[in-house]
Amino acid sequence: VIEVGQRASRVLLLNDINSHVPVVIEGANQRAVLAGTNDDLLHLIHLPPDVLVEKGARIVTSGSGGTFPMGLPIGEVSEIRNGIPVVRLYSDPYVAGYVQIVEKPQDPNVRQSIKTLTSGTE
Repeated sequence: VIEVGQRASRVLLLNDINSHVPVVIEGANQRAVLAGTNDDLLHLIHLPPDVLVEKGARIVTSGSGGTFPMGLPIGEVSEIRNGIPVVRLYSDPYVAGYVQIVEKPQDPNVRQSIKTLTSGTE
């Protein structure tokens, strides 16, 4: 969810060209960025040139940046095209009729310090 209004919200799909999600390539334990292409297949970018990515490697969220929790399954490498790993999503974004919103848990220490500050001023 990238924008929230009174009656509607905007959701950025993973395959949108503006989407860049920090991920981990399982097996290789390598971090990368999954970039949308406005197509069914996405690209893994920001990989070191010496990393070998195999077809079938599973791609999961890394948790970096705090937008997504670590370990959410996204898809798998379907091919290597011109040296760029191409990822096929596990779910088809064009038939998504239901979106689940996952709230990030807040840091209990932050909440506690806010309560402390609030109760000290009452």
